[in-house]
Formats: sequence, C-alpha cells, structure tokens
Amino acid sequence: MTVDTTVTLAGVALKNPLMTASGTSGHGLELAPFFDLSILGAFVTKGVSMAPRAGNPPPRLQETPAGLLNAIGLENPGVEAFCAAALPGLATLGIPVVVNCFGEDPERTVAAVEALSRETAVTALELNVSCPNVKAGGIAFGTDPAVLRPLVEACRRATAKPLWVKLSPNVTSIVAMADAALQGGADALTCVNTLLGCDIDVKRRRFLPSPGRGGLSGPATLPVALLKVAEVHRAFPQAPIIGVGGIRRGEDALKYLLAGATAVQIGTAILVEPTAPVRILNELVELCEALGITRPADVIGAAHPGQS
Repeated sequence: MTVDTTVTLAGVALKNPLMTASGTSGHGLELAPFFDLSILGAFVTKGVSMAPRAGNPPPRLQETPAGLLNAIGLENPGVEAFCAAALPGLATLGIPVVVNCFGEDPERTVAAVEALSRETAVTALELNVSCPNVKAGGIAFGTDPAVLRPLVEACRRATAKPLWVKLSPNVTSIVAMADAALQGGADALTCVNTLLGCDIDVKRRRFLPSPGRGGLSGPATLPVALLKVAEVHRAFPQAPIIGVGGIRRGEDALKYLLAGATAVQIGTAILVEPTAPVRILNELVELCEALGITRPADVIGAAHPGQS
C-alpha cells in the first residue's frame, strides 16, 4: 500500500504534514548534522524580531513531569543578521521556509513582517502574538480580540506572503481569538503556543524558570492542544490549522489531523531526540497503512464524539 502524504496548507504545498515548531530547532541548520532536513514538509524558524534580543537570564529551562518549561525571552539575532546568516542555508533545503516573527509593539511587528517579506527564500510568515505589547501595558497581542485583529490586519497589508497566526491557549476563548485572526486576514492558524506554568526550587525557595514562570511544552500539553485544534476546526471548518503540542509519535500526529489540523509541528521531542521527525514520519506512514488510510489529507477533521 502506498500512502500519499502530501497536503496543501493555505496554498503552500507540503510533501508531508510534518514541520518543526518555532523555538526548538534554532534559526537555521542546527539540526542538519542529525538528519536530512529536506524530508520535512516545512522548516519553521525560531522567532525573529527587527532588533536583536538577548533574552532572559538563566535558568531559562526547567524540566517538569512530561514537559519542559521555557523562558528564553525570545532571544534572537534580529532580522538583518538572520537574513544574512541563516536564511541562505535554509533556502538550499528545497522545502518551504516559514519564519516565525514578532515585535514588541504593532509598529515593530509590521516592520519585521515587511522586512522578511522582501526575502524570496521566505515562503510564509508565522506571527507570534504571545509577545507582550509594551504600548498596551504589557498585554499579549493574542489574549484580546480587539488587540489581535488590528495587528493582523496591519501585517496583512504589509505582506503578500501567506500569513499564519500562532494562537495562545492562555485565553478564555480560543475560538474568539481565532475569529479575530481570521477576520484580520490570517491565511492559517497555528494551535497552540505554550501553556503558562512554573516550578519551584524548594531548597532555595525560588520560582523557576528565572522570570518566575514559563511556557510549558512537551507530552503533557497534547490533550489541551488537541482540544484547542478541535474547537477551532468546529468553529471554522474551512480554516487551515497547524497543530502543535506534545507530538512524539506518529499516532500523535494523526490525532491532530483527525481533530482538524492540516499539518503539525514537532517541538520539544526534537530537543530530546534530534532525529524525532524521521521516526515520527515513518510511524505515521506505517500507521496509515495499517488503518487503510491512503491519504492522511482525506481524514482531516474526521474524528467524531464517542457514543455513550
């Protein structure tokens, strides 16, 4: 049996639905020594802003049961350095290159989008709206529909490239946020960013990571992220969705497709096992063969409530 793994995501053709998740694979070819990156459906970079950012002081990572807390602080070299140093190598992979980008206020966010849109090697942009808006008292763009929609509208006007919006799970209604992003002109939605959490060093009586809280990723987040994908898909069945959160097996990837995602991103699993995408892709194909699924794209959103 031959499995056709190709999918089309908001006009972008992918050889398979697997891609990296922002923040877990660096800005370029850090993973290249471990496996052939061209097997991926797409490569998603770490977040890039107009000006370089040093990020938070250590400790910035903290392991938790079935997860990882991170408070890197959006460290990055800035758009100019990224385009000069990392982008040329990514352009040689022969797969779509998606650049995650952000800004500390609407003007700097739009500036990053405009600058990256001038690069022919950039296939699409993934807007990180979990960054606090310094002009709005530190409120994250992605937690208020009234803040998110105009930001996406401004970014939409600034680029002709496919625009994805990465939604936060730390909201009252992710459906309301998805609606705001789509109304603003988003081509696709990435569901979801990390969950807020913290740990404590009981000997030093200190919150961890260093800012006192961080973003939780890893296997513990899968049930939450899977539900968010399902909720968004039910509300907007035509909206392309990228599912992310806790994927470590081929079965996990298929679950996201069944919930309504067109593609998925692999993140924390890569930090533990750099070759995880290779194994996960093989497991996905083998599982589809076993279940008689000739095209994973045909089962997107096919999950249904169980019978009592």
